[in-house]
Amino acid sequence: MINGKKWFNWALVFLVCLSLVIIYGSYSQAVKTPKQENVSVKILNDKINKEIKLQTETKEADLFTSSKMLPFLTIEAIDVPIHKWANNEETLFLEELEKTELLVDEKIPAHLNVNSDVHEFDDHLYNFVITVEQFIQNEKQHTYVKTFMVDLENESFLSLADIFVDSNKVIELLTERIKKEGIQTATLDDLHNLNWTIHDDEFILYVNPGEQNLNNDFKAIKLPLIKLHNYLNEEYKDMLISNKLANEIKEIKEEKNNNRKLDPNGKYIALTFDDGPHASVTNQVLETLKEYDAKATFFMLSKNVQFYPEIAKEVVKAGHEVGNHSITHVNLNAVNGMRMKSELSDSKEQIKAVTGIEPLLFRPPYGEYNQNVLDQAKKTKQSVVLWSVDSLDWKTRNTKQIYNTTIKQIEPGSIILLHDIHKTTADALPLILEYLLDEGYEFVTVSELIPLIDANGIGPYYGK
Repeated sequence: MINGKKWFNWALVFLVCLSLVIIYGSYSQAVKTPKQENVSVKILNDKINKEIKLQTETKEADLFTSSKMLPFLTIEAIDVPIHKWANNEETLFLEELEKTELLVDEKIPAHLNVNSDVHEFDDHLYNFVITVEQFIQNEKQHTYVKTFMVDLENESFLSLADIFVDSNKVIELLTERIKKEGIQTATLDDLHNLNWTIHDDEFILYVNPGEQNLNNDFKAIKLPLIKLHNYLNEEYKDMLISNKLANEIKEIKEEKNNNRKLDPNGKYIALTFDDGPHASVTNQVLETLKEYDAKATFFMLSKNVQFYPEIAKEVVKAGHEVGNHSITHVNLNAVNGMRMKSELSDSKEQIKAVTGIEPLLFRPPYGEYNQNVLDQAKKTKQSVVLWSVDSLDWKTRNTKQIYNTTIKQIEPGSIILLHDIHKTTADALPLILEYLLDEGYEFVTVSELIPLIDANGIGPYYGK
């Protein structure tokens, strides 16, 4: 049992030790950051949206002040690295200041200013552009930039390699631009440490003072995003490209297609796909066409376009032609005039409303049509298109048979009938494309092919 006197002595020793620890800690902190003695700190939050706030922290000491405005998301995986980086920059600045003061043997007033711009691309994709300014005796010494691209949904940072599928090509284009501006810079190989953003349809790379020989200010290297859009990761492309730029890209593609001149004696094939879009098969077909750099014509059912609008838009975005294949795939010879008109006209408007493209080609379901169908097609400015090669994919549903049936009928100017609703068709497509390429064929849309098959009027067009 400890008596009262011993207990008092132990308590006294403990209090003395605790006091020494506190005094030593305060002294150590004062020695480490003398500029922060008697610092007053204020923190304010300015809400940008429901996900992000801008948090402003101001510090005031006798000869040192700082203001740091940083994004605050309440996501530890993102907030901690950003704020840790900013605090580290402040510490480095103070350490350099102390070295200068030792050299000149006097105290120097200084200020650090950190500002953040927030670029929002989507409800979960943001880029933070943080500018740091260092002042000594009221004169600006250095200005540099740090950027963070963040994915709120996955609570992660994204690098250039995440945003671009061909980041090497992007680096190549940036290096060319840097050389044109006469900047000697460090290597751009470290994709994770490059400072960049996308703003106003421009890609901006920030080259900081320590990375080039200009002066004490950063340099912003800009490239129009239209030069880089082909290298964007499909996952982020829609988020990063504005509606204005998307329309500009679309116009350029259309102009390029319109100005394309085909050799009358060339070996051309028009691939066509009916009945889509399909939830999965259409995407598989699009991936294969992209791999072989082949363009095709998709005759869509407007009911499926409304079921899968995003897939229909992907067809357009990939540069393929969109045709009309009615609303419900009904035999137009077996319905009354009002239903027939709706299947031709309403389907056209429905496809246009979703894709932004007005179909100028119409393929009647089952290839069934009559004079009334041709007349209605003419009134609605649609050309009737059939086919000259039937793959019979709708019948056999067998990859090997689809391939064999198709290649046996091929000749220059053929219009091939396929369906992007059968997995077996999507699986046969690479085999068909390989064969056609080996035979020297080029892939064109139906609209490109029509002038070469001596066709005129509204059709029907069969190819050769």
